[in-house]
Amino acid sequence: MRSALAILAKAPRRGQVKTRMCPPLTPEQATELYRAFLLDTVQVISAIDGVEAGVLFTPDEALADFRALTPPHFFLVPQAGDGFGERLANGFRSLFQRGYEAVSIMDADSPTLPRAHLQMMFDQLWQPGCDVSVGPCEDGGYWAIGMKQLHLSLLTGITWSTPCVLSDTLQRATGAHLRVECAPSWYDVDDGAALQRLLAEVNAAPLGPARNTRQTLRQFMRAGPLLPDVPAPGRVLGAPHGR
Repeated sequence: MRSALAILAKAPRRGQVKTRMCPPLTPEQATELYRAFLLDTVQVISAIDGVEAGVLFTPDEALADFRALTPPHFFLVPQAGDGFGERLANGFRSLFQRGYEAVSIMDADSPTLPRAHLQMMFDQLWQPGCDVSVGPCEDGGYWAIGMKQLHLSLLTGITWSTPCVLSDTLQRATGAHLRVECAPSWYDVDDGAALQRLLAEVNAAPLGPARNTRQTLRQFMRAGPLLPDVPAPGRVLGAPHGR
């Protein structure tokens, strides 16, 4: 089954990405960290067995940016649409039109996401009878969603970036009589509290995955304390996005 895995991403430009992490980060640091997230995510998805990888990017003029960030064999497709749900739906539509029979779209907000989680998502999606596979996020959204054909009801009318994204999606899938499989849960890094968790993970396993993210964070920390006093409010993130 010809399969595609795409990152839904924005170009790493100052003031355009990871704005909810400023503070504690400066806009320049947020941009640099997001670029590291992208590089690590690209590295992870390039090694999923039986899957072609690429990026759904924005803005349109960022093609050269993403060509520099990705291997030559990655497909690069511009995003289309106004809202997040429309961009996600158009991403699926574009990749299905290219002949893929199973498509998953993910965010770039989980740099330490294990490769095995992504492989499991496709192993589920390739099962006979499975219509949809999702990778839940601990905040109530999902880090990726995969389908074997476009199910618009799962992507339209959703209140994105709320704790109800996953539950609403699953409820709609049930109403449409779709069989859904769930990959293991993970977390997004999209605010100060999640950054604190990422720092703890990096410090606990200095030789772990996400090499670019680790190097960037170490560079920040050499310049001074990164998180002097970060509260840990309930995070409301939502769904995959290229913030």
